Amino acid sequence: MATNRRQAGKTTAHAAGPGGGPWTRQACRYLRAAPFPHVSTVLALCAAGFFGGVGFEAFERGFAAAGWALTGMASGWLAAAGLCQADACSRYREYRRVKAIFLRRGFCRRTLRVMSGSRCRRDAALLAAGEIGRRACASRYFRELGYRWRHLAPDAVASDPWRLFDRRFLHTTFVPGKGIGPHTRAGRVPFVASGLDAAVPKRQTVAEASSSPHSGCPRGVRRRGFSSVAASGPGEDRR
Repeated sequence: MATNRRQAGKTTAHAAGPGGGPWTRQACRYLRAAPFPHVSTVLALCAAGFFGGVGFEAFERGFAAAGWALTGMASGWLAAAGLCQADACSRYREYRRVKAIFLRRGFCRRTLRVMSGSRCRRDAALLAAGEIGRRACASRYFRELGYRWRHLAPDAVASDPWRLFDRRFLHTTFVPGKGIGPHTRAGRVPFVASGLDAAVPKRQTVAEASSSPHSGCPRGVRRRGFSSVAASGPGEDRR
């Protein structure tokens, strides 16, 4: 067991990249775990700065009504930036959780299945898989499910835009792993009620995963039974 942990630590250190202190590596992981929310944060801050500057100029010229309106818009964009960062923090937590599951129980496609519901969660899962040397297999699995780079919106919001204001959806997005409820339509993969831990086999270890003939990729990608899974998954309407 100690040997397996040392090997897992070496793999993680190699994936993290050479150079830099622990804080630098943590910051890089935080940015890479949720690139889309971070880009959205930068755009929202730019918009807030623009409307705030125009509003300040409107106040100086005596247009109070326009100034207050522009100030409200700037405040809205600031709130959007805060929500984007809250989303990024949640995805970083999920990345750490998925990585811990992979190191403790081996690479498991059922964990990826739970994380396939949105672009941000897939990015976090890909980073976790990459740090154990399985990013290519994880990317291939998501492609088999029918996901591409252009699928940015979560599955629940793509099927029903009003779900964006649903209490359960917001709870799942910003408090992952705490009482997750179903947010899927027909053909979608349901979330696991008890979180990621319920989606992985309890007795699989890193040594067992490494000794398996199919340890390099998810079992469903190589075995015949995956065709029936893919036929009922998101790939059916994402081709």
